[in-house]
Amino acid sequence: MRRLILTSIPSVPHLEALMLLRASAPTPWSAPALAQRLYVTPAAAGAVLEYLCHAGMLNADADADASPRAYRLRPQRDRLLATLAQLYSTHLVEITRLIHDRPGTAR
Repeated sequence: MRRLILTSIPSVPHLEALMLLRASAPTPWSAPALAQRLYVTPAAAGAVLEYLCHAGMLNADADADASPRAYRLRPQRDRLLATLAQLYSTHLVEITRLIHDRPGTAR
């Protein structure tokens, strides 16, 4: 899990987005809907979703021109993210520190 966090989850909003998508799977999420839940702008939420899609955690609707674009958790990642969700629920402080204290993270 440590490697996953250090290599694929650059911020707490990325982690929170994964947890939301996992908890509501298979319901798709759009950037505006995610923005409301994470208290970020739709542009920031869109960037998080695109990052997670490119990292292999999410699938995006095939129609890239759809507005708003919808994202779903990749079913192949469910087991991995179930483990992460369990750890996050019991080690929230440690995991958020790991994200914030990684080398190259601006403070």
